[in-house]
Amino acid sequence: MTRIDPAFELLVSAFLPLVGQDSAQALGVTGFEFDTEAYSVAVWPVDDAQIMVQVTVAALQPVEMTDPGLLLMLHRLNEDARTEHGWTATIDAQDQLLLYTLRPLRQTDAQALQDAVAQGLDRAEALSAMVAHAVVPPVEEAEADVNHPVIRV
Repeated sequence: MTRIDPAFELLVSAFLPLVGQDSAQALGVTGFEFDTEAYSVAVWPVDDAQIMVQVTVAALQPVEMTDPGLLLMLHRLNEDARTEHGWTATIDAQDQLLLYTLRPLRQTDAQALQDAVAQGLDRAEALSAMVAHAVVPPVEEAEADVNHPVIRV
């Protein structure tokens, strides 16, 4: 049985009213998720000292998973993030592009959690736009110009 940290339960009970939810839902929770129009957000404790705020940005398509430009961009983004803002972009086993950050549990109040969620959603929007511009769809054989043949390697 998972022990529920009272500090997490208190944080959730203070946070839920800020997003229009009943704080009674916080009793006994070990994490929570909610959806916005474009993204899913999840918050849960990862140990006794930290919580994770995670935003699911997109389900990547096979062409995106093999695009070296996109993967290089994500690595460079994470390099900048490690000292600048603490958010990390990753791809999970289900090929979903995720953003996450860790926050100290006992130093995070409801307002700080709301700010972290807002930051995550803003970063998800920016990352989604970057991904859309980074991935170049493959040229279909039928679209290839006979004067400019496509070379596949």
